[in-house]
Amino acid sequence: MHTRKYRDRIMTDGKMMPPPAPASIARRRLRPRPAVFGLTLPVDVTRLGRNHSAYDIPAFVQRGYYVDITFACKDCGIAGVWATGRQKWWYEIAKGDMWTTATRCPRCRRLERERVAAARLAHAEGERSNASLDAVAERWLHVDPSATRRPGRKRPG
Repeated sequence: MHTRKYRDRIMTDGKMMPPPAPASIARRRLRPRPAVFGLTLPVDVTRLGRNHSAYDIPAFVQRGYYVDITFACKDCGIAGVWATGRQKWWYEIAKGDMWTTATRCPRCRRLERERVAAARLAHAEGERSNASLDAVAERWLHVDPSATRRPGRKRPG
């Protein structure tokens, strides 16, 4: 529920102005956040996913804490750092495989997700268009659609 003071503020184009942010939020937005590197976080073994290797234990479990890991992006080659907080999230919250590490930078991860999503959409559209073509063939041409896809069989007609 907005106060009268807020309802009375109207911009020139007829739209209402957004409510002002509280002072504490405004101060938090302006405060610079330090980059945290070199931090070690303890491993909570009870929250880890299942280890599928009966022969070895990952290094971070043996150590008992996470450390920053440097890697080179496999797509663009830029050096990156897999921070301890992200490792903790991956292994303990998301239950990621304990033998995986970061291989792509954030930009290339986003591009890969977009590429896979586009491929899935194209595949789904292809299945839909094939199904619609089969329906048309069945309805208008009285052709068995399964017969048109088998190699080595002649089409009826």
